[in-house]
Amino acid sequence: MMRRLVQAGPDGLVTAIDVPGAVLLASGELDTWSSEAQRGVFWSSFSSGDMPTSWQSASELRLAGGLVVGDEGPVLHNDALGLGEIYVRSLDGGLYFAARIDPLLTLDDRKLHVDWAAWASTLSLGSPVGDATPFAEIRRIEAASAWTPSGRGHRHLRFEPSFIAASSEGRALEPAELAERIRPRIPRPSPLGRVHLTFSGGWDSRLLAGLAASVPRGRVRAWTTSPDDGLDLDVVLSRPVAEALDLHQEVLVPGPDAWAEEVDVVRARVQYQTWMHTWLMPLARRLHEERGPVLDGLAGDVLLKSLFVNQRILAGASSAEQRARLWSALGGARLGKGELITSTASRAVGELSWQSFDGATQHVKGHEMALCLSVLLTRTTRAVAASPLLLFGPECNVSLPFVHPDVMTEALRIPVRSKLGGEYYRRLLESVCGPVVADLRSTNDPRPTMERGQRRQARRGAVTRLLSEIREDDVVRPMLGTALRELTGTSSDLAAVRSQDSRLAALQALGLLASWRSTYAERLVSEASPF
Repeated sequence: MMRRLVQAGPDGLVTAIDVPGAVLLASGELDTWSSEAQRGVFWSSFSSGDMPTSWQSASELRLAGGLVVGDEGPVLHNDALGLGEIYVRSLDGGLYFAARIDPLLTLDDRKLHVDWAAWASTLSLGSPVGDATPFAEIRRIEAASAWTPSGRGHRHLRFEPSFIAASSEGRALEPAELAERIRPRIPRPSPLGRVHLTFSGGWDSRLLAGLAASVPRGRVRAWTTSPDDGLDLDVVLSRPVAEALDLHQEVLVPGPDAWAEEVDVVRARVQYQTWMHTWLMPLARRLHEERGPVLDGLAGDVLLKSLFVNQRILAGASSAEQRARLWSALGGARLGKGELITSTASRAVGELSWQSFDGATQHVKGHEMALCLSVLLTRTTRAVAASPLLLFGPECNVSLPFVHPDVMTEALRIPVRSKLGGEYYRRLLESVCGPVVADLRSTNDPRPTMERGQRRQARRGAVTRLLSEIREDDVVRPMLGTALRELTGTSSDLAAVRSQDSRLAALQALGLLASWRSTYAERLVSEASPF
């Protein structure tokens, strides 16, 4: 099995660890640490900091996955936020792992089962949550957790990172103080390179641009692209911000057929675990050609603006009702609206999605910032993070200042009600960029009334392709509700799809499931669908 796994891996694998009970092969140099009774390696570190002394410190302080060997046996761990892709498969008493799913399929020729709960979350929330993957037999190591041998099986370990232990009991930093905690996380350019900033002109990218002002003039380049929503407000609103900040801005607007040209590539890169990011691939290709780190604002809006957690959710009569409302706001009830799928499918998707969401966030129940953490540990780390980490990376070295443990600790101390409406964030922007830049319009402001233009994902070729994928699949086709079943790809249908996010999102999600089932048909057990 190891021979098969190695053959399925990248070229140039070398042995990093080979001890009784554990073997690790890697394609690049790994960071190492040691203590009296243990030694370990770690990789894909999202944070700088002191050298680890345990798997927990590697996971939290360096936000890294790794393998530890010592007197108590090997420990395979992920980072404390769950950003790292470490997939495991238990087979014949061994635990095999890889940074991608496909190599673990090659271990044997057995057929695998569909994880219908993972697909329910993908259809509704945008991605699997917790340890789920599209395959029931393959798991992803969760945030702040690890696996270690135990008897004839393997034991799951978990710890609570200090940024989760933090609460509003500590003093919340003033905006200017928090800015100084974020500033050291801005990367420096290499001698021949630049710092590249994904720049929508929104608050996250605006703040990072202001903090990057210490980078030598001309060494920061802002990159803006069309979000393919038919409005392109990112392009329109980012220009005055870039001008005010004296940023060199590059605007890339993909061609009309870009969605159809990129969708297969994106599905493979994200391993069929989200349908959300095809519009970003043309920009990612351009950034792959550049030298220097890519600066991305992942999680800034969740931590500092309380994205998705609003007055309506906080008004829930109990924490259980608040969590249910949050799940719905994240998309949990997305497919139950507008007869997008049948009532049977809607009920099954909703029940499985809620159970997965509830299980994945169970350990933060009762926390003062449970709602924010629930967003962070599900949608942010699984659905949204795929764009910087799997489209820009691995070709680009991606820097994520907002998810540094020190920044998260302080952000989680800020009372949620001071974040609502952007009060705290506006003061933060003023402290870094000045009031003029802070007050420039962004997509946080009410959208102007305007008719949607052409969307690449809603062009005839894209929609008819999705419909074809869906209708050729014996599981997905029966799920269609009346709002989708009657689509034919005619001009009137395309106009309806173009103007309705819910229809288009449903087509994207259902098309992803159909495409995955077609791609892996020979490896899947034939079984009844709960949908």
